[in-house]
Amino acid sequence: MGAVRLVLFDLDDTLFDHRRCYRGGIAALRRRWPELRRQAWAAAVDEYDRSLALLHPLVLQGTLSSADSRRARLRGLFQAGGLEPDEETLREANSVYAGRYRALRGCVPGSVPLLRSLRRQGVRIGVVTNHQVAPQRKKLHELGLEGLVDQVTISEEVGAVKPDPRIFEAALQAASIDASAAVMVGDSWENDILGAQRVGIRPVWFRRGSEGLPDRSVQTLRSFRPLARARSVILNPPRRRPGRPP
Repeated sequence: MGAVRLVLFDLDDTLFDHRRCYRGGIAALRRRWPELRRQAWAAAVDEYDRSLALLHPLVLQGTLSSADSRRARLRGLFQAGGLEPDEETLREANSVYAGRYRALRGCVPGSVPLLRSLRRQGVRIGVVTNHQVAPQRKKLHELGLEGLVDQVTISEEVGAVKPDPRIFEAALQAASIDASAAVMVGDSWENDILGAQRVGIRPVWFRRGSEGLPDRSVQTLRSFRPLARARSVILNPPRRRPGRPP
C-alpha cells in the first residue's frame, strides 16, 4: 500500500457534531416541558437514536420528508413522557428543538485542524454522506468547511446509499485515485467501515460511542485530538505483527 492521497470523511457525527446538536435539542425540550423528565435522560436519548435509525432510511428513500421524520421523533419523546401532544404543541416543540439545534451547530472538536493539516501535506479531502443534497451542502457552507473539502459525494446525487459500493466508487472516480491510496473515516460501522472495505478502501472508525469493536484489525479514533495521533492513524496503515500472514 502506497502513500495516502485521498481521505474521505463521513459528514454527520464525523465532521459535523450532530450528536451535540440533537442532544442539546432534547435538553431544551425537557426544560420547556418538565413532564418529559419522567423518562431518564439516557433512555430519552436512546429512544431518539432508535427512532432516527428507523426513520432516516425512509427519508433517504424519499418516502418520508425530513419534516415528518422530525415530527415523529418529537411525538415519540412526548409519548415516552406520558404525554400525547396536539398539533400546536408539536409546532412549538419543533421550534424549540430546531432553535437549540441551530445554536449548537458546529464541527466535531479537532476536525478542522485535522483537515487543514492533511491538505497542507497535499492530501485530497472528500466527504461521502448519506442524505439529500440541499441540507448537506448547507451544512458544509454554514460550518465553513467548503474551502477545506475538495469533493463531496452525496447519496441523493449518486443514487446509492452507503454501504453500497457505488457511492464509494463514485468518490474514487471523482478524485481519479485508486482505492489502495484512499482512507475512509466515519462513525458508522456498517455504512462507513464495512462499506469502504467492500471496495478496498482502508477504513478508520471514528468511535465516539461505547460500542464494542467488531474487528480489532480496524484502526480506530475516539477523538481527532491530539492532532499528531489522528494524522498518524489516518495516514499510516496498521503494522502487521511478526509471523502474521499478509
